[in-house]
Amino acid sequence: MKQAHKQAGASFLYKVGAVLVAAAITIAVKRGWLPGPNQSPSGPSGTSTSSLPPDSRSQLATGTVRELFHGRRSDVWVETTGRVEKLLPDDTDTSDNSDKHQKFLLLVPGDITVLVAHNISTARRVPIRQGDSITLRGEYEYTEKGGTIHFTHKPKYSSRGVQGGWIEFKGARYE
Repeated sequence: MKQAHKQAGASFLYKVGAVLVAAAITIAVKRGWLPGPNQSPSGPSGTSTSSLPPDSRSQLATGTVRELFHGRRSDVWVETTGRVEKLLPDDTDTSDNSDKHQKFLLLVPGDITVLVAHNISTARRVPIRQGDSITLRGEYEYTEKGGTIHFTHKPKYSSRGVQGGWIEFKGARYE
């Protein structure tokens, strides 16, 4: 009789352990610590290697830049504030028919520095200086250096199915 109770107790503990492991994995995926079933970890270049089209991979803001960076997540819309750490030269080489971008480094909460690529072919240039504080909405892309936030403007194409992004500075919105 004691043997039957031991086996039943061991079976119960095994089942409880399995449920706890499944719950921990679910939480880790939801928080971005592990890739979900429709995501893949970043490849060596730091970009998403998912074969899904960009429209279906884009998500609404689901975490802080710090969480997204540590989770190596991309194609996630975020809203954040930060301090301009460094102004970079504009990306004006349009030889490949790409748009011009205002570029700068932004220190966001969690001590993560991200590159912001603000499309100035679509939106107005933001008159920022080093040390200024801004708030923005854009799409976060993981890189080993902290990540990039782009699409900080109204959507150029309705096919992306998102409302787009913006930068707020001194009471003005640049989109």
